[in-house]
Amino acid sequence: LYKQEIMVVSDYAHHPTEITASLKAAKKLRKRIVCIFEPHTYSRTTALFERFLKAFNIAQKTIILKTYAARETENMGKSGYDLFLGLKQRKIDAIYCDNKQELFEKLDKIKKNNDILLFLGAGTIDGFARDYVKKLKEQSF
Repeated sequence: LYKQEIMVVSDYAHHPTEITASLKAAKKLRKRIVCIFEPHTYSRTTALFERFLKAFNIAQKTIILKTYAARETENMGKSGYDLFLGLKQRKIDAIYCDNKQELFEKLDKIKKNNDILLFLGAGTIDGFARDYVKKLKEQSF
């Protein structure tokens, strides 16, 4: 926490059940949740696609990042962009970001006092969360 009263949390959650649990825990801490999710592999996104679509109902705003491919290639299944489109079809307030710079620009525009920014995933997302905390600390001086 700092001047703007924004809480940043990073969690390894990359499965729909874990995402739901993280969102429920966050809801106990703050009213407004901005969930930032980096899908981990195309095959996992495909296999659990419908469950992923249901997992984000608790967040007030969801940002989906480009898929962390790990060992896979794009032709191996659904992407983060596919997930974003599915959320939009379900009337979930979602945004898609292709990279860290774009993510930080979007967060700077949408964050509000007393938000919890919940960074979820198993790829580079923890580093993004740490970098964003540094950015916020710099802004508060």
